[in-house]
Amino acid sequence: MQPGDTLGPYTLVRLLGRGAFGQVWLAERRTALAVTRVALKIPLADDVDLDAIRKEASIWAQASGHPNVLPIIEADIYDGQVVIVSEYAPDGSLVDWLVRKGGVVSLPEAAKMVDGILAGLEHLHARQIVHRDLKPANVLLQGETPRLADFGIARVVRATSHTGHIAGTPAYMPPEAFDGVRTEQGDLWAAGVVFQQLITGRLPFPQADLPSLMAAILTREPAPLPADFPPAVRSFLATALCKDPAHRFATATAMRRALAQAVAASAPVGAWGASPATAPARPATDSRAAAVTVPAASVPAPVSTPAGAAPSAIPATPTADTLPLPPDRAAGLGPAASAALGSHNKNRLDSETPGTESRGNQGRESQGRESQGWWWIAAGVAVTLLLGATLFLALLVYFQGQAFRS
Repeated sequence: MQPGDTLGPYTLVRLLGRGAFGQVWLAERRTALAVTRVALKIPLADDVDLDAIRKEASIWAQASGHPNVLPIIEADIYDGQVVIVSEYAPDGSLVDWLVRKGGVVSLPEAAKMVDGILAGLEHLHARQIVHRDLKPANVLLQGETPRLADFGIARVVRATSHTGHIAGTPAYMPPEAFDGVRTEQGDLWAAGVVFQQLITGRLPFPQADLPSLMAAILTREPAPLPADFPPAVRSFLATALCKDPAHRFATATAMRRALAQAVAASAPVGAWGASPATAPARPATDSRAAAVTVPAASVPAPVSTPAGAAPSAIPATPTADTLPLPPDRAAGLGPAASAALGSHNKNRLDSETPGTESRGNQGRESQGRESQGWWWIAAGVAVTLLLGATLFLALLVYFQGQAFRS
């Protein structure tokens, strides 16, 4: 496809983006009265379930009418191609906004943006709708107003194209989501991840490969916040990113209230946290933040101990991507999570990463020093024995000479 091509009543203007889901195009629909600009999502898969997509589109339509939810217009087939049509957001996504801000924003800016996201979730959850893939790329902007987009539709397309799999973006998925459990609390977890990313410029779970990332989300604490972050912000994130969904915020409304209280308790702001000069130039956009399919499990995973408040400084201890997971922490997890943890442990035990190689070199150096120490001890003992034997022989000769003369 290229600019100028038509799909039904829509004329393609330019490509807005592409990914595992497919392509997104800016398109125009011309009538005798007006020209309307829309966003067209065009799935790459050929075997998508159009009925499932239409059902999700109908659910989306029920959620329209809120300023923080981007309406979908239709889902249909034009010229043999499945097309999902939504309103066009000219100001880009939250990813673009964060890049324009230098990769990190102040607490008030982050709180305002996340409050709008939570307001959208509040609206969805009141209608028994779970977003299931909340992340910066799925938050589109109208001016400075965040609008939730892409809930359900992309998940259905990927799921119907990969039987037995669920779709999601690992870096923003809560522990229970890796075994197919998707609830309102999972959306609130993702909102907490987005908030931490906005104010620090980094993801709370920075592991680079999928098994390590899953293992960290399932069993480890989030990356510690900088030492100068206020206690109220720490407490807010500790609750938002609690591994047990029952101990997270109960509703989006409760989370909005807690966020407002954390901001109020952290005044004056601006004297703490990362600054654009020290933060990453871009927010995380690598494979950790890309949507993938994860094998779905038939049994939900039991949750682990609730996360506590993050320590005030980064401890000098290994993280989830440098150590195999303890068996007692992995016991009882669902099949999908267990498979990931098994792969994680095997990789960490059977292969050397730069970190483990460093530890191996240190171990070899230590063994070398110990060997050198034992060698000197043995040499000392040998010299002592030799001197003792020499002295004994000298004394023996002396006394024998005395006896002979007498």
